[in-house]
Amino acid sequence: GMRASGPAGAKYRAVAGSEEVTHPPASRCGHLRSRGRRSRHTLGHRASAARQGGGGGSGRENVAGEPAYDVRVFVPLTVALIATTCVLAALAAVATVRGRPIDNPMFYLAIAIEVLLVLQLFVGIATSGSADPSMNAGIFVAYLFGLILVLPAAGLWAIAERESRWGTAVLLVGAVCLAVMLGRLVQLWNGHP
Repeated sequence: GMRASGPAGAKYRAVAGSEEVTHPPASRCGHLRSRGRRSRHTLGHRASAARQGGGGGSGRENVAGEPAYDVRVFVPLTVALIATTCVLAALAAVATVRGRPIDNPMFYLAIAIEVLLVLQLFVGIATSGSADPSMNAGIFVAYLFGLILVLPAAGLWAIAERESRWGTAVLLVGAVCLAVMLGRLVQLWNGHP
């Protein structure tokens, strides 16, 4: 049977055998339904905002507060270029200390870096819209074009001075300058002034 445990605002209990089921009052049920509708509305609003913000790497900020702009292509390529440029600088430094001219490993590594720099030029221009919104696009593109000129100039100078240690010294300076410029390029991509 049914028995009331108090006034209209109190709980009602239905006793069936040895089990007792507690039902909240009607006003309480209405309150819970209202909260459920508000929660669903809030979640839907947040999901819509995430979609408008470009979820998946193209928006301004993700849930964790990390940069949400696309870093999947350009930044790994630039980091790889910095690493290979540092290897070239190390080889040139050893050759300079030992008084040796530029050799085949340095020459081929410089060619590989130059090919990657040309690739980075096209990738950087194509994906510049996915960078930090505060990035200075003009300076960024100028750096992209300037980077591809450093190694040819240093390489030609090094070949002209191949009879002395100054050839590899010039290549060392060019590689160091290139690594610094690549680091600055990453700063520009991330929106640093």
